[in-house]
Amino acid sequence: MKSKTVLFTLVIGTVLWGLPAPVTAASSTPSAVSIHGVLTTPSGAPVGGTTVQLDVWPTNAVLAALHPGDTVPTLSLSSATSAADGSYQVSIPSGTDLSSFVNADGAINAHIDAVGSPATGTSGVIIHPAVVAAAGLAPHASGAAHLALARMSSHAGDLEITANMHVFTHPGSRIAQSRPMRGGMLCYWRDIYDEGSQQTIIGVTYSQLAGGVNANVTYTNGASSSLGIGVSLTGDYGTFSASGTSDVSATGTQKYATQKDIHGTYYDTFFTYHLYGWDCPGYAAPLSYEVQPVAWDGGGVQETNRSIPTYIHCRPEGRGESFSAVSTTADTYTVGISSSIGINLDATTGYSTSAAVNYDFWNTAGQLCGRWANPGTGTFGRLEALP
Repeated sequence: MKSKTVLFTLVIGTVLWGLPAPVTAASSTPSAVSIHGVLTTPSGAPVGGTTVQLDVWPTNAVLAALHPGDTVPTLSLSSATSAADGSYQVSIPSGTDLSSFVNADGAINAHIDAVGSPATGTSGVIIHPAVVAAAGLAPHASGAAHLALARMSSHAGDLEITANMHVFTHPGSRIAQSRPMRGGMLCYWRDIYDEGSQQTIIGVTYSQLAGGVNANVTYTNGASSSLGIGVSLTGDYGTFSASGTSDVSATGTQKYATQKDIHGTYYDTFFTYHLYGWDCPGYAAPLSYEVQPVAWDGGGVQETNRSIPTYIHCRPEGRGESFSAVSTTADTYTVGISSSIGINLDATTGYSTSAAVNYDFWNTAGQLCGRWANPGTGTFGRLEALP
């Protein structure tokens, strides 16, 4: 049997947030990474005059070790005020050492936080390993993080990141009045509750070819999934809205049963989510809430997708041939997380040397087709076997 293994460059990420004592870089300080975007209301109107804060959160390992009531140890890097058209730019100052904030996959979690009148909001931003390596943000990273960054050292990282965000105006509200003072009031993010395991899609295979083709997915140590974050002003069920993403890496191996012939299958696993609150002195309840993933729990479930698409970016596969995609641009499942907080969040998993999708044309010839591009590229998204 002949076998083809295709290698591509995988860029993955992670997200986090918070704010203990602000550390704001002077405007004359050169920046290693620039993050810019536009603040708008949900209807699209620009929001000017709002303070925008760039914060980094600790690693997922640190988050997973927190207990309800614990303060999240975050770091504030810079801030700016949005212009009349809603535009803003914040940066990570050149020479900043974020080695202790790097996750095992080499990514750093960051948040853009609109923190005062006339609006409030937050969004997760992934600082990918290629960017961390190119900007020299983790000169003292160790263990798995060091190895991940070493693999990325030859890749060009885009040192400009776009992060547009919807914010909510609260004229005269307690949030609009209090948030500009949050540094002086010693406000902080606090772990409130373990939301438990959330079922999450990490892969999919399709086939319209009868007799002689197998497909499966493996999710194992080092694989990374970019998972949605939910934010709310009240914390009530059904009030959360999606805002950014957070990356969590696998620390074990989940193998799924092989699917044969005609099928459409989602491959699911489970991640633990925690609920966090923004606490300020003088208020009985948090001023806002966020829920985000902190750890991979393992476990595997397959779901049947009865709606099988027909992809058109095809290449022939002879009888006895096989194909393994071991590193590609990730695809997104728009209802990938069945959340307990009353919102469906996006899930994105890129195939790597530790997360692979495999097709084996063991007893028939056919075509292997990509959703967005040919299977041999790094941007096919999803794959399908066709006659």
